Amino acid sequence: MRGVRNDIERRGGKLWIVGHGAPHFAQAFAEETGLQDNVLTDPDRGLYRALGMKHGLGRSIRPSAAKNLVRALLGGHRQTGIRGDPWQQGGAAVISTDGNLTYVYVSKAPGDHAPIDEVLHAIPA
Repeated sequence: MRGVRNDIERRGGKLWIVGHGAPHFAQAFAEETGLQDNVLTDPDRGLYRALGMKHGLGRSIRPSAAKNLVRALLGGHRQTGIRGDPWQQGGAAVISTDGNLTYVYVSKAPGDHAPIDEVLHAIPA
């Protein structure tokens, strides 16, 4: 995440992580990742719904999720626990400084992330 943050900031953007767990979970995540000033929480998941992020058991238990899990494990990533709603899928969004939504990526399964080149390209110059 740190490398992505640097790429985003080089383009004039700012990385924000919006979780959906309790505030103390957001604080712990911020400390674990070193993103103290860049982590917010949306426990009611209003932003997730507004952006069209997917929710449900059927979105979480699927073959692509297993493939993503293996890829993460082989890459040295380990999930240390579940915080918040385990059936809520995430995504990525780019919002310009004038408030326009320039990019939305809705994750199809756990471990499905927005292609960073798409995110960077969506940051207004």
